[in-house]
Amino acid sequence: MEIPTVERVVRVKTQQVIIPEIPLIDGLPIRRWAVEIWVLNESGEEIEADLFESCTYILHPSFEQPKRKVRLVPFRLDEQGWGQFEMKIVARFIKDGGKVVFKHDLVFDQAAYASDFKIRVPYHIEELREVLLQSGPVLQFNYEDQESHPIRIKIPQIVNSLAVANEETINKVLRAIVSYPGVKEALLKRRSRSEEFVLHLGQLPNTVLETIYNITQRQ
Repeated sequence: MEIPTVERVVRVKTQQVIIPEIPLIDGLPIRRWAVEIWVLNESGEEIEADLFESCTYILHPSFEQPKRKVRLVPFRLDEQGWGQFEMKIVARFIKDGGKVVFKHDLVFDQAAYASDFKIRVPYHIEELREVLLQSGPVLQFNYEDQESHPIRIKIPQIVNSLAVANEETINKVLRAIVSYPGVKEALLKRRSRSEEFVLHLGQLPNTVLETIYNITQRQ
């Protein structure tokens, strides 16, 4: 069973204007530009992208600070420069729901333009599902069933199996855990690689627990 997702459309809006008082560079004018992130609802209207915790813009390496993280909607980035380039945008979902990455072209052909991107958003996290409902329908997800799933009764058995597991089995289990978006995000948020990271098996979704159980049974 995979993590359930729903499709949404993210809109990246760009505005740019020439700054006449700044001298040309290599014959090109300096422009002030801004980028914002929005989500479209069922009617195609723009609404705040509250499903994201932050958006990180990775700009051209010629910028003094090419990596910029913005935490407040509409995740607006203001900058200036003379060149067009392709930027990467890393948008992280709330509640450690994972991330999406898309590329946006900064061009100066128009004073304002928008680029739309289709993304898949997980909705097995209750808070994220509630935010998703603001932009469109979301299938039902029974959180009570998630907690009463038979695999949760087997957690003590999984713990006992891990206690006597060989190195190969442990490595397979670790790969299964760190591949889960929530864990991956939590690891990335550590201040340093040496910072202790504690995780209880009960915090993992049933799909990951089932994978771990199957691995331990094959050892």
